[in-house]
Amino acid sequence: MNWDDTAAMLLYLAKRSEGNKEIDLSTLSIAQEVGLSQQSVSRKLKGCEDEGLIARTVHGQGITITLTQKAVTLLREYQMILSKYFKMQQVISLKGIIASGLGEGKYYMSLEGYKQQFQERLGYIPFEGTLNLTVQPAQLEAFVAALPSVRIEGFTTSQRTFGGLIAYPIIISLGTKKVSGHLIMPERTVHTKAVAEIICPIHVRKVWKITNGAVVTLAHG
Repeated sequence: MNWDDTAAMLLYLAKRSEGNKEIDLSTLSIAQEVGLSQQSVSRKLKGCEDEGLIARTVHGQGITITLTQKAVTLLREYQMILSKYFKMQQVISLKGIIASGLGEGKYYMSLEGYKQQFQERLGYIPFEGTLNLTVQPAQLEAFVAALPSVRIEGFTTSQRTFGGLIAYPIIISLGTKKVSGHLIMPERTVHTKAVAEIICPIHVRKVWKITNGAVVTLAHG
């Protein structure tokens, strides 16, 4: 049995165990879930048993599989490998180029349905407008992946329905200037992932005296 087969089977069994020492399964149910034949599943299970990674008990309803201490140790090794990998993949800062928006940020930030939630959930009422930054989509996704998030619920007025959004705490900086704020991702947006929308308590453009083309840095807040 090669390493990939061992890893795949142990990870599958660990997932199905839900923390229990013993797992009641059948080769048919495993085969259906992982897309293999029963013969292939039986062969892989026997390989794990031969390597001392599992113990099997066959009964009328199927089989009971127990992960051994050797299997637990190997799973922990996999965990360390994956943790190290994802830690290296994390983007802890993100550079963005200030760009003009569509002018909608001021309108949305002025709505009481959002402002009340910003005050309650973010701890401040943002400047009525968003700071739009041109970013690399892949870097943006990696950046927010490691951030906690706060949900701002959508709401309905007599005129229309407004969608919810997710807010991620960040620190915006330019040289020695810094301010805390949030990167927001509306559920309904005309922007692509190449644009990051930022809210914060101040009018960054005016207070910092910057214009389109300036490069600011976002860090985990």
